[in-house]
Amino acid sequence: FFTTKREKGRDFGLSGACAIVDRHGGEIVVESAFGKGSTFTICLPGAASPAKIDPEGPAAAPPASASQIAPGAQILVVDDSKEVREVLRELLDRYGHTVVCCEDGESGLLELETRRFDLVIADVGLPGISGLELASRLKQRSPGTTVALMTGYLDRLGPEDAQANGVDFVLGKPFSIDQVRSVIHHAWSRAGSPVPAPARS
Repeated sequence: FFTTKREKGRDFGLSGACAIVDRHGGEIVVESAFGKGSTFTICLPGAASPAKIDPEGPAAAPPASASQIAPGAQILVVDDSKEVREVLRELLDRYGHTVVCCEDGESGLLELETRRFDLVIADVGLPGISGLELASRLKQRSPGTTVALMTGYLDRLGPEDAQANGVDFVLGKPFSIDQVRSVIHHAWSRAGSPVPAPARS
């Protein structure tokens, strides 16, 4: 999150904080003492499994254990946030996957024209071509490729819209690396690729 307020006073406001926490299913607990001030505690739920899109609505994908995750997946990450791209690249590199990053939908489509990917992870709110449009175009070319969309606004992305555009999973921000690994496991299983345990060091 960022603000355009000057450094002398951000004035973000409790109402804005409440809106963000509420959107993530949490709550703010306030404890006040006269003459001492107030303590604000933010409580957020633990990470949930990514939502799998199917004709009957979203369902929780089973978590994949470390022994089920195969290294070597070809993954395309499309997000206009440099920080998100770098974090995902670094984490997925550690598990032996090949990661290509793009900052917008147009460059993502160009990558899809030149090589095959097992999984595409894209943000919903991309500049230019949206994540939904990117998913739709990808599925027309490669129906077997798994598509996962990232969003901080799960309430604005219904399962009907996601399914209609070929989206397989929706990752609600913030999400954990285990959620992403579960999606990778699904992508490899769907493609019929072997899913051996990672080599022991």
